[in-house]
Amino acid sequence: MKKQLLMKTFLVAVSMLVGTSVAWADVEITETYDFGAFITANGAPNLTTSGDEIAQSGTSEKVGNVKVINNLSNNGKTLDLNGRFAVDYQYNAGSQIRFMWRSNANAYQHGLAGNWNSKGTADPKGAARFSVLNLKAGDKITLTYAKQSGKAADPYTCRAGMITAGGSSVAVDAALASGTQYTVSADGNLDLYFTNNNFAISKIVIVTTGTENVSAPSMTVTGVSGKGRKITITAGLSDAGNDVTTYYTTDGSEPSKSSSSFTTANKEITIGEGATSETEMTVKAYSVSSTDAASTVASQAVTVGTLVKLAAPAISLSAFTQDGLVYHPTYAFTSNQSGVIGAPAVTYSYQFEGGAKTESTTFVAATSGNIIVTANAEGYDSNATELAIEGGNFIKTYSFDAINDVTVDTSTGTWENQTNVNSVQWTFTDLANCTYALREDITLNTFRYARATTAQTKQGFYARLGAGSIGFALNSGEYIVFSMLGGNNVVAKSPATSQSFGQYSNVRAIDIYSPAAVTKTITSADWATYCSPYALDFTGDIANLSDVYIVTGANANSLELSSVKGGTVPANTGLLLEGTAGDVVIPIAGSSTTNVDANKLVGVTAETELAANGGYVLMGSPSVGFYQNSNAFTVGANTAYLPADFAATARSFYSFGDATAIKAIDNLQFAIDNYYNVAGQRVAAPTKGLYIQNGKKVVVK
Repeated sequence: MKKQLLMKTFLVAVSMLVGTSVAWADVEITETYDFGAFITANGAPNLTTSGDEIAQSGTSEKVGNVKVINNLSNNGKTLDLNGRFAVDYQYNAGSQIRFMWRSNANAYQHGLAGNWNSKGTADPKGAARFSVLNLKAGDKITLTYAKQSGKAADPYTCRAGMITAGGSSVAVDAALASGTQYTVSADGNLDLYFTNNNFAISKIVIVTTGTENVSAPSMTVTGVSGKGRKITITAGLSDAGNDVTTYYTTDGSEPSKSSSSFTTANKEITIGEGATSETEMTVKAYSVSSTDAASTVASQAVTVGTLVKLAAPAISLSAFTQDGLVYHPTYAFTSNQSGVIGAPAVTYSYQFEGGAKTESTTFVAATSGNIIVTANAEGYDSNATELAIEGGNFIKTYSFDAINDVTVDTSTGTWENQTNVNSVQWTFTDLANCTYALREDITLNTFRYARATTAQTKQGFYARLGAGSIGFALNSGEYIVFSMLGGNNVVAKSPATSQSFGQYSNVRAIDIYSPAAVTKTITSADWATYCSPYALDFTGDIANLSDVYIVTGANANSLELSSVKGGTVPANTGLLLEGTAGDVVIPIAGSSTTNVDANKLVGVTAETELAANGGYVLMGSPSVGFYQNSNAFTVGANTAYLPADFAATARSFYSFGDATAIKAIDNLQFAIDNYYNVAGQRVAAPTKGLYIQNGKKVVVK
């Protein structure tokens, strides 16, 4: 039988009597400790020890106290020494024994060695000491040495009468030859030391006697088949390395040599496939070696007759997929099935807006809608997740790439010398020499800039002194994507204001994705105000939109409007939309061309509180128009209003819509000489009453 790194070969030396349950006999066991299979070239010296301190039983004065080594570890590999070895660790400062290997052609490639100084050579002033423990009279031991430049590397025994060769005792300080088998003549520990600079042991083989034992099989529920269960039975092992046969039953009865059996390392069986109702079945198994040494019986109760539910999948935005000049959100499907019987591996299928079922682990959303995702595995009943996802076009509006060369401007602070960066807020505008456009409202909190720190990799921003966060502000519908070194993405959605990262989480790039178009609903009043955080494109025809204006002034109760249809306007511009009831989908512009400096409308992208008489707000009563708010008023997000100082005396402006047909492309105002009632409606033949003419009150008697 071979185990990783440690090989133990057992030879049966004595025939065994047939037993009914457990058989016992002494067997000859060969233990091989192969350091060559453990050590790799080009490594660094390393020794991990575990165990208790003991007093060495040797007679030589050169041997001091030792420590039992149960295992040796390096780079995730472990050599199990089973407590067979002990090393001196108190002789002097440089005498600890340890694994040594070198890539240098003139040094040892592998082996047990010790007393290495800073030059990588053995220290001749001391002796490296180690012991092979718990040997019994009659055991046999063979050591194989590594060689340097063709020279043998021989250690010495230090205990008289402990071992023999060819029937003669090996004297104290006699060299043990490489590859020669020696016989242990008395119970005890074999103490070894060396003074030869070429010393290195690559393999130790011990032949001893022991008692054969067979471990019990193990059973694991590994899956389902309809309402049945799949069980994997793993055979027990003989510690003498003999072949085993495993016998099992599925009805709860005790297994015997007449039961079903297998001789492989494991076997998957299915039980309960025909069950019509929930019931419990018991599987029992035991393993028997070729010498009839038998294990105890293992038992596993399993519930059958029911469908097994998979954990419902999760749907999350993982990235953006480029499509020409725009991007689409990409959603990833994941699920944790570790708590489900058999921890099955699953596949995923989805249906978008009731369409055809498609198998995939991701979905690129070109439009918004409802998606149903199901986790699938043979024999399982699947839960599904339904989610309304946000799709459509997005544009990458801001980008910062920390992998590219970036010059950090430290003129406004002590960036590199700051000992407690938790107290410093760094904005991207502090990086004045950065060659990439950065969003001004992103700040760095507890993050430091680092590059070329590992294998010439420019690492970007990372939390060097502990967990850190990057703060940011997003507009409605925006996403910010932090691309981490190694390819992982962290996606944050508005209205989040920060993203935390663990220590050494390297942020290599930051991208902000904004929708490629915005939507505004015009009500039955046919007018609406709007303000977008993005530059808008009005160069093409837009459904439900007749015209779009900025307000450039007023004359008495009249508004002076200027059409901006046919151009592109800057972000955060207050606008007056004219159209028909319905959604107006306005494309986002990459840049603006229209001058809106004369615009009097104040655009807001968040709810804004106006004090009493603080401005003029578009309302629908008594007719559609801008009315001064007599009480405190909250202006909605993504709308616009006229400021309080827009007019000195007028309380309202309401002459557009059906009230008047006079509306030039460049202006909208009350028609001269026409009469209007107090509601702003044009009157063709005024009778007695109060009217407005040329912006003044007129009484008709």
